[in-house]
Amino acid sequence: AYCVVKLVDNNKDSNQITLLSFGGPKFRNRHTLMKYVKLNNYNKWTPFTDNHNNTIIIGRNDNDYEVVRAVIGGSNNHLLFITFQFNNIIALYSIQENKWMLFENTLPSPLFDCVAILSEEDNYIHIIGGRADINTILSTHTKTKLKIKFIIGYWIRTLQIKSGWIDDFNKIIMKYNRMK
Repeated sequence: AYCVVKLVDNNKDSNQITLLSFGGPKFRNRHTLMKYVKLNNYNKWTPFTDNHNNTIIIGRNDNDYEVVRAVIGGSNNHLLFITFQFNNIIALYSIQENKWMLFENTLPSPLFDCVAILSEEDNYIHIIGGRADINTILSTHTKTKLKIKFIIGYWIRTLQIKSGWIDDFNKIIMKYNRMK
């Protein structure tokens, strides 16, 4: 299975959208783009490349993205937030800078087969449903405010100052989680 997200672009044509597809099983990951035109009978996936026509790979070739979920966000819709099965990890990929950040142990529960929605006021994230493991289906609705907002704000500030991710940042976030 693959994850498909709509990229925000400056195209004024309301009949065209750009789609990013990525994912797949280990060692067979594919990353492609499509300029989807509603009125066209032929839409084609093309390799996901940078400005120099180099192929962009999201993650590593040995990552298993078979059940990955993602959403695009950030102040300029330049961040790709990714969740993986059976864990409480959030991966953040900067589309513009082709950089990764990984946050482990930042959420109260694993995020597998769930949906996350940002409130209209941008002050809450609603996490609905999901699975705790392969056999345990959750019927929960978690409304999270400060913790997620703090983490997302931290990601954005880190990207703006273009500093690298260091292990000390993981410790800072872990300490913050324990303080709640």
